[in-house]
Amino acid sequence: MARVINRTTPEIVVNNRHSGLDFISIDEKGFYFPKQISFSIKAATNKYIHFINDDDYWAFYVNEDKDGFPFSMDKQSYRVNDRALSRLFLRTTNRECGDRLLVKYTKAKHNGGYLYEIHTKESVEQITTLELDVLKKKRPYENRKRITESI
Repeated sequence: MARVINRTTPEIVVNNRHSGLDFISIDEKGFYFPKQISFSIKAATNKYIHFINDDDYWAFYVNEDKDGFPFSMDKQSYRVNDRALSRLFLRTTNRECGDRLLVKYTKAKHNGGYLYEIHTKESVEQITTLELDVLKKKRPYENRKRITESI
């Protein structure tokens, strides 16, 4: 059976630079922040990132407090190079190196910086079109049934 491919197809949305969704990548060396989210979180070499962890819940905020992890420039994006932090994240979330995880902006502030939640339950590649729409808040929840019936 043929399927419809358009801008809301999961494979297209995941690879689309202008999808409106921010993600980070984690490897054995640390965290990688692509250009789009680096701009969103106002990353800079004079700023520091702080992580909040409670079991598999992870969030972060950025400010100028030197107790945090420093950003390092990597081409046009930023990295946080810390093997211990990376191992802790991968162990507590049961994720693998190279996973791309969604980051959600919250309006909450913590120590002068906005709080960003990391979706640790699923990677970018595992999220369906409907879940992407809900994350973007373009379609209300009650329309899910109507949308799935029309597909």
